[in-house]
Amino acid sequence: MLQSIKEGVIAVDDSGEVTLINHAAQALLDYRKTQDDARLSTLSHAWSQVVDISEVLRDGTPRRDEEIIVKGRLLLVNTVPVRSNGEIIGAISTFRDKTEVRQLMQRLDGMVNYADALRERSHEFMNKLHVILGLLHLKSYKQLEAYIIKTANNYQEEIGLLLGKNKGRRLSLAFCSVRLLAPLISGTAW
Repeated sequence: MLQSIKEGVIAVDDSGEVTLINHAAQALLDYRKTQDDARLSTLSHAWSQVVDISEVLRDGTPRRDEEIIVKGRLLLVNTVPVRSNGEIIGAISTFRDKTEVRQLMQRLDGMVNYADALRERSHEFMNKLHVILGLLHLKSYKQLEAYIIKTANNYQEEIGLLLGKNKGRRLSLAFCSVRLLAPLISGTAW
């Protein structure tokens, strides 16, 4: 199961010796596991220097969201103690490439900005509908026609600016149908 997760996982015993390293950790650290105990000991020493797990092993204080650089990669590391019957018997570090985390945060920020823009547009649209409804109730058809044309032209200009098209193009609509539709919209035609 540990081999299938995206985060790197390294477990150490109470003396700081690496006892487990999953595939993701091997890939992130560019480490190839062999039967060579000297190489694993070197990894244990290097990992304890970079992550400083001594405090976790000594008093059980977890270390969260630490940034470290290993082999030119910026990693985000969390290290927590492993206990048995209340006694610290080791520690586990989980880590992932911060570049991935940064990309996820940027996507999330983009989605939040998009949701805010949609909410703002929805509010503006509802305001315009209220103006239209008010002008209909007042039977101010000339003002209604002018308001709709102005709103449509503003919309066309915004779209044109976004798409780099003609910003000077104006919308001309035939609004004789507004007078015909007004009784239908207001409910007096029924």
